[in-house]
Amino acid sequence: MSRKSLVVMGLVLALLVAALLVEKGRRLPTGRKPAAAKIRPLPQDFDINAVTGIVLASSSSTTHVDRVDGSWRVREMYGYYADFDRLSSFLRTLAFAESAQIVHGGTDRLADFGLSCESGKPWGRVTLACESRPPLSIMIGDPWFPDLSRQTFTATSGGRYIRVGDGPVLLVIANLYPLPADPKTWIRKRILNVDPAAVQRVEVKNTNSTYTLIVNSPTEYTLADLGDGEEIDRGPANRLKRALQFLRCLAIADPEKTDADLGFSTNSPLFTLTTTNGLVYRVTLGAKDASGGYYARLSFDFAAPPPPDENSVRAQLTASSADSAPTETNLEGRVEQELARQREAYEQMIDEARRELERLRRELSEWTFVIPLYDYETLTLPRSKLVKPKEKKPSPAKNTS
Repeated sequence: MSRKSLVVMGLVLALLVAALLVEKGRRLPTGRKPAAAKIRPLPQDFDINAVTGIVLASSSSTTHVDRVDGSWRVREMYGYYADFDRLSSFLRTLAFAESAQIVHGGTDRLADFGLSCESGKPWGRVTLACESRPPLSIMIGDPWFPDLSRQTFTATSGGRYIRVGDGPVLLVIANLYPLPADPKTWIRKRILNVDPAAVQRVEVKNTNSTYTLIVNSPTEYTLADLGDGEEIDRGPANRLKRALQFLRCLAIADPEKTDADLGFSTNSPLFTLTTTNGLVYRVTLGAKDASGGYYARLSFDFAAPPPPDENSVRAQLTASSADSAPTETNLEGRVEQELARQREAYEQMIDEARRELERLRRELSEWTFVIPLYDYETLTLPRSKLVKPKEKKPSPAKNTS
């Protein structure tokens, strides 16, 4: 190889090395080291099932979630039930995350990772209390996203910076999100969850309208007093039924407030949903809340439906076996067997309904809820919104031939 060729190759190699050095200098420091050992964020001996209290703090608010008699309650919402599924999902993700790496030198610049309460920027902290150990504080910092065009390691998902207690800054490769510290976001929002197939009727006693919606099936409705020239409008009817069977809330009213404070009286709007298993759900509405929602109270009752009888079972079997023309002897035997089966199912249904009645009264009867404006407007729909003029069927064409 000529001397000139060697010189050219040397220059090219020098340029490549210089380009690599420049490229390396452009990379932003993430704190990740490819050879760093992976660690768990929480202490090895920390048992998330032993947590008895959780404090969610942010730059704007604080929420205490306490375990009371086996259930989780939100202290700032007067001890109402918490939606613990959200928080337990976060804790499980944190407890079982294995792709955590130490950000060396991170404790000297906590604000750079969103982990400083004094930085003036929004911050979040979760404190876990246990009976057998001191509280464990976890600061939740900024998100981290990999630069896929530059990174050489295999992880392609994002992560988040955290700090457990006074430990080092950690980069956790997991779907961790800051937890809001507003107490209203942590209460159990779904009040009722009634099986659509079990809804039998909805009675409305409002200041501007009184009527009864009969539910023949989850999508088929009629009114008890439907006129000859009227037919049901299934859209508003379905909206009314769903507003009751899936009733939800925004907040809990102060238990110290009186009926007069909350707008409840003997003439308050009342809505009653009755199911096929005998459960009766009643919702009474009060005044408008300062946030724009409306106060609501719930009460519950039970009226057992009639049990199956021999005549009804015989009629069912006769109708179902009309084509096979069973003998009287065979029919009586089948009636006896089917009646015993239906009575057993009936007793089981009644037993489950009574247990559900006890739970509903225990968990919901003592509270005053704030429901959304949309649900209030749905529940107070007047009768005129549920009916429409019956469409006239076109007259058959006359034969002029």
